[in-house]
Amino acid sequence: MSVNCHHVVAQDPVYSQFMFDQLMFNPATAGIRDNPRVNGGYRNQWPAIGKSFVSYYASYDQYVEKVAGGTGALVSRDVQGQGVFSETRMNLIYSYPVTVTRHLNVNLGFQAGVSQKNINASGLTLPSDNPYTTTGTEVLTNQSSIYPDFAVGGNFKYLEQYELNFTVDHLNIIQGKSSGTNYFYMLPARFTFQISSHYPSKIPVKQKIAVFRPGFMTQIQQSYIYLNYGCNIGYAPFIAGLWVRNDLKFKINTFIFII
Repeated sequence: MSVNCHHVVAQDPVYSQFMFDQLMFNPATAGIRDNPRVNGGYRNQWPAIGKSFVSYYASYDQYVEKVAGGTGALVSRDVQGQGVFSETRMNLIYSYPVTVTRHLNVNLGFQAGVSQKNINASGLTLPSDNPYTTTGTEVLTNQSSIYPDFAVGGNFKYLEQYELNFTVDHLNIIQGKSSGTNYFYMLPARFTFQISSHYPSKIPVKQKIAVFRPGFMTQIQQSYIYLNYGCNIGYAPFIAGLWVRNDLKFKINTFIFII
């Protein structure tokens, strides 16, 4: 008797458009601000094709004296092909601050959560559904997988102006078996590096100062490497920005506008 086991290697959705929310990328940034933060985001990429990529997320974080660190919660959902592929993630976050020198502060973060992946096979167009092919009938059932997920990160801030973030997502790598099938989901570890700084404008406008935040971020997941660079402009309480994403061949595949 033989058993066929299939491994499905998945890739994270690219959330570059949420670059103004550090908690989305690094658990070490939980509670680093003076006040509690609530953030949310929505993406609808390529809506004209009819079966686009839609993402939602919401986060909350604050510093808690009783645990001597920052705490947070993060929920996200990614839907592709009008629900053919979907993923929901729920995470709890803790970060611990360390003062290295008078000018250098370090935060170390840990994230633990649970994720669910779903495939709605009824929405797929298989080769057997194509009248112009002679491929035999294929049968693919709906699939669902629930698995734990973990991440660690570090946040390094120098002179309160320069910032470096480093994160490793999916520490457990092999995520588990789909219900009722021989498919195993594998989500390779993802490495994120982010460098940013901020420069207040020397010219106040209506007693307020605009803050320029240029930055660079790269994400590496198996053979996928993305480079993101651009700048946000903050004029309390508003943020606007322009970012570019490309691969190592420097072929620009996305312009990202933030407001």
